[in-house]
Amino acid sequence: MAPLFDRTSRLALRTEHLAALIALGAAFLSLESAHAQVACCFGDGACMDVFDTDCVAQGGSPGDPGSTCSLSVCCTSMAFGELDVADPIYNRVAGSGVDLSCNLVLSLSGIGTAVRYDTIPIHSATGGVFSAEIQSDGTTIGDTTMSLYCAPFDPGDPTANMISFDDDGGAGVLSGFYPFDAIALTADTRYWLVISTYGNGATGEYALCLGGGYSVIGDADNDGLLDDEDACFGDQSTGDTDGDG
Repeated sequence: MAPLFDRTSRLALRTEHLAALIALGAAFLSLESAHAQVACCFGDGACMDVFDTDCVAQGGSPGDPGSTCSLSVCCTSMAFGELDVADPIYNRVAGSGVDLSCNLVLSLSGIGTAVRYDTIPIHSATGGVFSAEIQSDGTTIGDTTMSLYCAPFDPGDPTANMISFDDDGGAGVLSGFYPFDAIALTADTRYWLVISTYGNGATGEYALCLGGGYSVIGDADNDGLLDDEDACFGDQSTGDTDGDG
């Protein structure tokens, strides 16, 4: 039998080896985590799941650790607004789901019975999967909702023409529609995105990120007609409505 001193020395050596192996494994996992794939956004709104270093090398903007393209919005345009006491109120909907035929059946909310809201007309020249999120940076509203409608949107009948509704799909209790939701919309078609507070009486600012090539339909000549239905898009243009040159 080996002396007690020898056995103690061997045990200490094995313990040191085990500790070294554990430290090496932790370092390897840390390195793998540091180089894990993330959602990489490009200027045209495209997204790729790549290593963060590869994303930067290709001119993209890497997302947070653990992010994926299916749950990320690569902003192609931004919109900013504020819900205050001057805004109209309505009884928002509640529920979830997606219906691309504009017939999503939801009920009226029993909590958001008189919430302030903004209506935002959106479209895309190419169509495809729609994505949008309320970003925490630039948003002071504590809790938001977003509803997506086919035209027209009627605040007096907020369950009509619904495509989808989201409450807390974004960061925290903010709202978002993501590629994972598979909301594929038609090109050159007006849709309405309705942003509201979750509960009655709330106010604040919001920052809206639109992805998938979608943007807000404006009113370039301030004549009260949105540009997708206006023959004249600029103050100096008379348009050519009959196409005769």
